[in-house]
Amino acid sequence: MVSCQYSLADLLNKRYECLQAIGINPQSKRDLIDTLDIPRSTLDDIIRELEQKNLIKYQEGKWKTTVFGRCIFNIHDNYINNIDNMINTQPVIQELPFNTPVDRCFLLDSEVFPASSSVPDEVVQVLLESIEPASRIQYFTPVVMAGYLEEFYKYLMKNGHQVEVIFSYDVLSEVYDLYPNRVDNIFANKEITIYQGEMPVEFSLWIADEQQTGIMVYTDYGIRGAVKNNTNDAIMWAAELFNRIKYNAEPVYPADSK
Repeated sequence: MVSCQYSLADLLNKRYECLQAIGINPQSKRDLIDTLDIPRSTLDDIIRELEQKNLIKYQEGKWKTTVFGRCIFNIHDNYINNIDNMINTQPVIQELPFNTPVDRCFLLDSEVFPASSSVPDEVVQVLLESIEPASRIQYFTPVVMAGYLEEFYKYLMKNGHQVEVIFSYDVLSEVYDLYPNRVDNIFANKEITIYQGEMPVEFSLWIADEQQTGIMVYTDYGIRGAVKNNTNDAIMWAAELFNRIKYNAEPVYPADSK
């Protein structure tokens, strides 16, 4: 016989499948044996524990979840899903230093785009596709992606775009060395504001129309991948981080870029 002294968390971990089966479809004990493919004696122990914890009840010949049981199951189910979602982001964010200010609210319910080993820079399209339809773009970056500067420039110069870009101190001069005419045109566009300042993070971040946000993670060898999210919590986190970096940055004027 299984001990009844398990904590509720332990019990749910051990009896998750049974509670899930009953929650989806109330069943008799005979049906549950077939559904779970477990011995009758094992099921008896599981049913007894779930009932003693007030997670299920017997009614009209079938076992059903209680209101409490359904709520507990949903919490546990969300927990499992959140863990799975966080694990999916690991190939990208594992390159970041441990003190990187990436909040869990940004990682939950996110989409993850690891860079391919053959064409790692191709993941930049995630950023470009995100900002293309946006009318307001906020972006900071500690690095220059030289191969995509021309394409990024075209997106920034589209009519109707209101853009704020923050570069680290050394990046803007690198951009100007590569594309002096492009930088001059950007400064001539009154809808684009350029800043430079200390970049306390090792990833790029963008916010598109305050409806979607994303980060691009780098390694010493190139791009590791991108993560994007459109939840309110993620966008609030991204806006707070962007504004914090912007507060410590300074506007850049044409003469400063050369």
